[in-house]
Amino acid sequence: MIDKLKNTERAHQEYSTPVVSVVALLIGPTGGLALFPSEQGNYELPHGFARAEEDAETSILRVLASWIRSDISVSAGEYTLLSTPQLRADVYQYTLVARVLASNTLVGNTVDYRWATRDSWSELPLTPEHRVLLEHVLTQPKLEDGLQVPMDPSRRDSSDPDRLAATNRVHAANQPMPLITADAVLMKFSDSGRFEGVVLERRPGHTDREPDKWAFPAGFVNAHETTSEALAFEVWEELGISLKNGQLLSHFELRTDPERDAKWSVWSQFTIGYTTSPPRPTSPEVSQVAVFLPDEVPPAEAIAFDHAIVLGRFRSVVDSYIRRANAAMRL
Repeated sequence: MIDKLKNTERAHQEYSTPVVSVVALLIGPTGGLALFPSEQGNYELPHGFARAEEDAETSILRVLASWIRSDISVSAGEYTLLSTPQLRADVYQYTLVARVLASNTLVGNTVDYRWATRDSWSELPLTPEHRVLLEHVLTQPKLEDGLQVPMDPSRRDSSDPDRLAATNRVHAANQPMPLITADAVLMKFSDSGRFEGVVLERRPGHTDREPDKWAFPAGFVNAHETTSEALAFEVWEELGISLKNGQLLSHFELRTDPERDAKWSVWSQFTIGYTTSPPRPTSPEVSQVAVFLPDEVPPAEAIAFDHAIVLGRFRSVVDSYIRRANAAMRL
C-alpha cells in the first residue's frame, strides 16, 4: 500500500487529475439536514477530502465523524460522484455526495449546528459552493452526474494551466486522493438493432498492470473533464468509435475498493452505452478487441481488475439495457 500511495501522489503532481472531496448530506430522524457554522460566519455541509487508501463508504463515515464529534448511529446510503464544475471556481474538483441517515439526534456535540428543513435551508447564509450543491441535489429526481459527450471526441483539450496549478497545490497540501477513471460497458448492436454483445479490449503483454487480460475500454479522467467526456475520448482513442449524445444510457456503478488496482489507488465510474460502429484497436494500449455475448465472456481469471464482477452484475440487467438502447435507436 505504501508504494501504491507514493505512485498515486506522484500521478497527482505529474498529470492532470482532479481534487476528490466528500460532502455528506446528514439527514436526521425527522428529515432535517445538518448544517454547521463555518469560519466565515456561513453555514456549510460536513465535508473533507477522500483518501487514496479508503473506499467511498469509509471516506464518507470518516469525514462525517470529524464533524459531528458525538455518539451517533449513521449509515452511508446513496452516494454519487459528481463533476459539477460550479462547486469550485479555483480548482478542478470531483465531489462524492452522500445521503447519510442518522438514527438519532446529535447528542453532546461540541460544535453548534442546526437541522434545516427543505423549506428553511435556502434562507440560511450558506457557503456559495454548498448552496449550488444543495440546489442541484434538491431539484434533481436522482442524484447523478451528466451524460453529455464532447462534440468532437477526436480532439481532447488540456486543463487550464493556472487552475491545474492550484489543483496540484491542494493535492500537495493533503494526503493523496484516489485517481478517477471512466470505464465503458459498451454494448454493440447491428445496424438493424440486434444486440451482438459487449465490447472488451485485450491489454498488451508488455503492460505492467494485468498484461494479456480482457477489460472494458477505460482511461484516467483529466482534471477538467466529466467522466462522460473522458469516456468518449478514451473510446475514440482506443476503439476508433465516436460516441454521440444519447448513446450513453446510464452510470452503472462506482467501484472504489483500494485494492482493485496493483499500482494506483483508483475510483472507477462504470457507464453503460451502446454503438453500432465496429470496434477496432486504435491504440498501442490495446492488442485485441472482441465483442462477447454476456454468457460467453472470458473466464474471470482472464479479465483485468474487478471487471469480471461488473460484467456479472451487468449480465443480470442486460435485457433492460437492450430495450433502452433499442428505444434510443428508434428515436
